[in-house]
Amino acid sequence: MTPPAAPLVSLVLPTHARPQFLGAAVRSICAQSMADWELLVMDTGAPDAALKPGDLPTDSRLRCIACPGDNQAEALNRGAAAARGPWLAFQDDDDISHPRRLEICLQSAETTGADIVQPAHAVLQPGERLDFSPPNRLSKLVVMKRARFMELGGFRAFFRVHEDLDFWLRVQAQGWRIAQVPQILYFYRNHLSPRISEQVPHYGGAYALAAQWSAWCRRHARADPIEEGTSLMQMMRDLRAMPQPARDAMLDYYLVNSAKFGMKRMVWRGETQLVRAALAELAELLQTCGYGRSIARRMAGLRASLWMLRMKHWLGWQRARGGLGLPAYLEATETNSDMLKPACAAALAAHRQRRKRRIWQGETP
Repeated sequence: MTPPAAPLVSLVLPTHARPQFLGAAVRSICAQSMADWELLVMDTGAPDAALKPGDLPTDSRLRCIACPGDNQAEALNRGAAAARGPWLAFQDDDDISHPRRLEICLQSAETTGADIVQPAHAVLQPGERLDFSPPNRLSKLVVMKRARFMELGGFRAFFRVHEDLDFWLRVQAQGWRIAQVPQILYFYRNHLSPRISEQVPHYGGAYALAAQWSAWCRRHARADPIEEGTSLMQMMRDLRAMPQPARDAMLDYYLVNSAKFGMKRMVWRGETQLVRAALAELAELLQTCGYGRSIARRMAGLRASLWMLRMKHWLGWQRARGGLGLPAYLEATETNSDMLKPACAAALAAHRQRRKRRIWQGETP
């Protein structure tokens, strides 16, 4: 029997006990305008919670691979090793792909000769409302050559979260060709359900710091602490070797901000005791890293903002809903890529104005 021809693109989608979102994520792949793809769903749940045949759409291009106990990086690497296509793409199990994501990204790769193509993205808020954000750093929403991924060794299993940050910091040192696509082709879903990062000590911020510390060591011709087998907490202590301003900037962006988003979500879920424990854990970790006065001020501001958010929650405060919805956006842009760029620019300008007004009025941005 002749084996099936290799697809052009292999998508890897790890999932762990989130069936309420998985179906929509898989259907967004099945609805792609180009048909030459395969989807590998990496099921990392326990055997008794494994996916059942009826949990996923019926499609011959879809494969489900059980890998119980794998963390995110291990599941992604396992999927990439099993992939058959020359191009590789990733998707989280709670996110949505635009129907033309693969088509437009591969067109850009063909035009530019790029090794990696990254489209713009938007945040899908509860109620299917879209928030548009400026382009972020490279993340898992890219489409890239599978050979490049394997050449770099894939994601490092040390990282329980932020494995993509570590990967792209290593990519930047390779000099590969990266193309940016201005169209919004990926939708990151924001929801109140517990995230993987909230189940990791320090809310993943320590792993983001470890990725940055590893990159700093490589730039300064020092041994990579991850390759040396250094523990996470030892890396946090080693951060004291960095100049104070650079260290405080890293602690602010990757640790305080990371914890802030997790704590706000806990406030909305009414988990006040967990917020107190998280604040204590964050303060202890900052003490380990060695922080300056700017971080002390940021921590005071974080405690005040969480107190205000609890008050708004108790008073039944809810942010007004509105803006462009996902169904309308997909309908307007599915067949006309020329509409994507102006729509994105107008929506982003409106988003920035709304954000300024919310900050001026003292509301949560």
